[in-house]
Amino acid sequence: MNKQQTKYNKPVAISESGEIYILDYTFKYEDGFQGATGTILVGLTQEMEDFMYSDEYLLNAYYEAYNPEGEKTEQEFLDEMRNEINYGMFQPYEKYWDGDEELLQLPFSKDNNFVAFEVIGGGRCFDHNQKFETILDQQLIDIINQFESK
Repeated sequence: MNKQQTKYNKPVAISESGEIYILDYTFKYEDGFQGATGTILVGLTQEMEDFMYSDEYLLNAYYEAYNPEGEKTEQEFLDEMRNEINYGMFQPYEKYWDGDEELLQLPFSKDNNFVAFEVIGGGRCFDHNQKFETILDQQLIDIINQFESK
């Protein structure tokens, strides 16, 4: 089945709770099935990002999941995590890379002192006439509404 797809990878809007919505692409199949896909981000300040690399956060978020049998002490676990982080084998959050620099230049990023963005969701994350706190690109909202059902 043939599919038409248009890539955007552009910021669309910000929700009331501060999530940033990115329109990744729209698609339409020859049978009429269509939609818009996106990525949902939260901005991170330097303080927030530093905390995600802290011993406290790593232990609370990952110690039991990565050490279910308790075979490693907390210090052994942290040493191993630090090695994996230093070699780029692990990040304590899913960092958004696509257009990251562009997002950092937008006023809402500068106003909030964001240094990075964490991916917290995505896929078919848009609804027809979805309400947002701040619209960043009305043209993209109009495109989403053409592809998402009423």
